[in-house]
Amino acid sequence: SAKIAAIASVTGSMTPLTYNECDPDHPTPVLQIHGTTDGTVPYEGGAGWSESIPDVLDYWINHNNCDTEATVTPFEDIDSSDGSTAEHYLWNSGDNGVTTEHIKVTGGGHDWPGAWGNMDINASIEVWKFFMRFDINGNLDSSVNEVVEIDHERTLLKVVDILGRETREVKNQMLFYIFSDGTTEKIFFTE
Repeated sequence: SAKIAAIASVTGSMTPLTYNECDPDHPTPVLQIHGTTDGTVPYEGGAGWSESIPDVLDYWINHNNCDTEATVTPFEDIDSSDGSTAEHYLWNSGDNGVTTEHIKVTGGGHDWPGAWGNMDINASIEVWKFFMRFDINGNLDSSVNEVVEIDHERTLLKVVDILGRETREVKNQMLFYIFSDGTTEKIFFTE
C-alpha cells in the first residue's frame, strides 16, 4: 500500500495467502521480533496457516533489495532468569535506504519482550525506534536516527506534543519524550 511506511511485527508472521499475494509498490522497511520457541506462531513455520520467520525475512530482504548477509549484534543478557537471549539482525542497503531487521529471541515464546518473557529488550521501544527512522519515501535524515537512541536503563512511556497530546507525528513540531525514570527530553524535528 502507498500508505504504509514501515512494518513491525511482534510474534506475528504472514499467512500463506498474504505471503503469495503480497506485492508492495515501494520498498518497505520491516522489523520482525520473534521467539524461537513460539508455540502459537512457530518460528520455523509448519502450522499450515503461517509462514516461517526465515521465509518472511527472505521475502522482505529480496523485495527491499537489501544486502544478503546480515550484521548480527547480540543484546546484553541483562536478565538471565528469563531463559532467553536476543540478537539483532540487520540487512542494510535496501532501496531508498530501507532495512529489513529481525530481533531473534532465542528461547523466547509467544511473548511481548519487555512486558513478559524476554526482559533483555523492550519490544515497544524497539518498534518505536524503528518506525521513527522511516517515512513513506524510505530512510529519514540521519539526525532522526541519532535522536531516538534510548538508554536501556529507562523506558520510554510516551511522546507528547506541546499541548500534552500523545503523538506519532515527528516533523515540524516540538515533542516531549517522557521516560519511566521521571526524565523528559524536549526535541524539535524539522523536515
